[in-house]
Amino acid sequence: MRIPLLTIALFLAALTSCRAQFTILTLRGAGDDALPVIPAFRLTDVIDYRNDTLTIGLIKPGGALNKVEMANLEGGCAGTLKRYIQQILPQADGKPMVAMVIKDLRISEEMRFMRETARLHVTYEFYRLDGKNFPLVFTFSRDFEWRGFDVTLRHEANIRRSVREALEEFAAASAKGVVTARR
Repeated sequence: MRIPLLTIALFLAALTSCRAQFTILTLRGAGDDALPVIPAFRLTDVIDYRNDTLTIGLIKPGGALNKVEMANLEGGCAGTLKRYIQQILPQADGKPMVAMVIKDLRISEEMRFMRETARLHVTYEFYRLDGKNFPLVFTFSRDFEWRGFDVTLRHEANIRRSVREALEEFAAASAKGVVTARR
């Protein structure tokens, strides 16, 4: 009787450890995130053009001793960013239409000496929707970091910051008439 119970216990342990863990991050708009100026463009669409659209990276929720889990944004990457942008970007009716393409958005966590680092790498491209042509007018690519003891909750703030900075820089370039590709 002892061997079957041990076998069942081992089987259940293996089953729960092999199950893929998936964490959904929620991107919440904060009131102070709203852009202060009306941009010279109207953002009409967000397109996820990453190779892997199912995840945004790997995280270790709860600290260093927990298992690595895949993460994604609630509602998918493009839908989540579009809803967030609609919350923070003032309406610009009558302005040229632009689409934002997510070329890269990856999060990761690294543990060293009881401190964690949350990393985010993004590349967003902005295309003017001009009839049959869709010229690339602006590229935003940046890395963001945050250090602390449990940094999983910081990814959401880093993603919000990346979107806000991309829109601010694109709005500033648009206002100056400088809307060319930036690498």
